[in-house]
Amino acid sequence: MLTVYEAFVIPYQFIRERFFTAYERRSPFVKKATPFQDFVIRCVRYAFANMPAFIGRVFFSKGVSLPFLRFRMLRHGIVTSPIRWTEVKRVRKHEACVCIYGD
Repeated sequence: MLTVYEAFVIPYQFIRERFFTAYERRSPFVKKATPFQDFVIRCVRYAFANMPAFIGRVFFSKGVSLPFLRFRMLRHGIVTSPIRWTEVKRVRKHEACVCIYGD
């Protein structure tokens, strides 16, 4: 169930700072980020501050983090990954490790 904070305060702060605050008075992140990135970061900040730690695993799961990484790469004109990574399956359930190799 949505709380008052989630339903009204986060969108209100987003709209106020993004559209009604003078450019000079905006935070450096808001000046550079797209509206999508700004809103996602606001939701993630709220989640890490107010939700149980085990829920935080969702934000670092492959299904959530890889599409965001792909979006960021495409935004900067990177079509293929400049590094190679391999997913390592662990013995325990729901555990995986991503190994990143630089050239």
